[in-house]
Amino acid sequence: MNTSFAARLVLAVIAVAGGTYCRDSAAANVGYVPGCWGGSPVAAITAAGHTPVAIASADTASLSGLAALVVDSCTFTQNGAVDTAVSNGMAVIIHDWSPGPATAAKLPGAPMIQVVGSGGSQMNIAAGSPIATGPGGTLTDSSLDGGSSSNHGYAIGSTLPVGIIRLTTTANPDQVVSLAYAYGRGRVVYGAMPLDAYLPGASLQGSVAAPGMQAYLANVVSWAAGPGFTTCAAEGYTGNKLQMCKSICESNNSGATLNSLIRAYTLLYRETPACAR
Repeated sequence: MNTSFAARLVLAVIAVAGGTYCRDSAAANVGYVPGCWGGSPVAAITAAGHTPVAIASADTASLSGLAALVVDSCTFTQNGAVDTAVSNGMAVIIHDWSPGPATAAKLPGAPMIQVVGSGGSQMNIAAGSPIATGPGGTLTDSSLDGGSSSNHGYAIGSTLPVGIIRLTTTANPDQVVSLAYAYGRGRVVYGAMPLDAYLPGASLQGSVAAPGMQAYLANVVSWAAGPGFTTCAAEGYTGNKLQMCKSICESNNSGATLNSLIRAYTLLYRETPACAR
């Protein structure tokens, strides 16, 4: 399947007739690599209903069989093995201590987003965010506040491509701290946050922001590790709906053409395309 990058970015944003799009995910293996400050994601992964698997190196062999990979990195770099695993259906959840202008090029698919390095202690839950509730509990606009810092940067919301879903922001809704997008059959979650500093075992585990950060990660893991897109036909689509789905999810359409197709599909069927899941 020759899926264009732009089509891979079509994500579940949610809001069909006022409802909320939910994912149900069976128990699976979720890998994690050591973070910057020694915080452990084990409790969050377990709370999400999955089995934590420690891996020393994110190589092809270690990634085999994982539904998701949690990466908390001081110096996040591009990883071809991770990119391939995500394209084949794995989710990767990246929280980055050092965001900046070069960040997007390091992410799977190199999305066209502008990332700014700038710390802050106030974070909000984005409107319609799918991780506002989950196994970690319900998050509010104060749940992630009070860290030092709660975030280390943000993506400029006005520059985000069609289909990127906003998870959290600063107090300014156009400053997107964490976001998600589809890549191939998998998912990418990226947050410009020093998350592992607030996890159990890290020096800031007693911070006022720590409970919210831990709840946030449990919700993110639960959401991101849900079932992924395969093909439009496998979704059971037929007729015109099948052809429209293929034009969005399984073609090289991009730019204005892709945007128009997504809008037409959403207006006609009152749902997001299959590759939004």
